[in-house]
Amino acid sequence: MKIALVTGASSGIGREFALQIPRLYRNLDELWVAARRTERLKELQGQVDIPVRIFDGDLLMQGRHIRLKEDTYVDLFFENGMQGYKRTDLIAVRYE
Repeated sequence: MKIALVTGASSGIGREFALQIPRLYRNLDELWVAARRTERLKELQGQVDIPVRIFDGDLLMQGRHIRLKEDTYVDLFFENGMQGYKRTDLIAVRYE
C-alpha cells in the first residue's frame, strides 16, 4: 500500500499540499492527514479522490503517536505542522 502523510494539513501550504498530492502521485492508495482542526480535515477528505485517514489533535502531546503495522510504510512524508518546535521534536512513529 502506498501512503502519503501530511502534517499541518488543515490550512495553508499543508492543506494545499494534501490537495495536490493525489493529482501528482496517482499511484497512492491512501492520504493520511494530521492537524488539530478536525472539521477542516473532514472538509479536505471530501475534496480528494482517494481514501483519507484523519489523525486529529496535537501529535506532540505525550501518548499521541501514529501507529503503523509492521508491513505498512509511509512513502511520502510532508511535515508542515508543529511550527515553533525544534526539529528534534518530530512525530514519533511506532510499529505494532
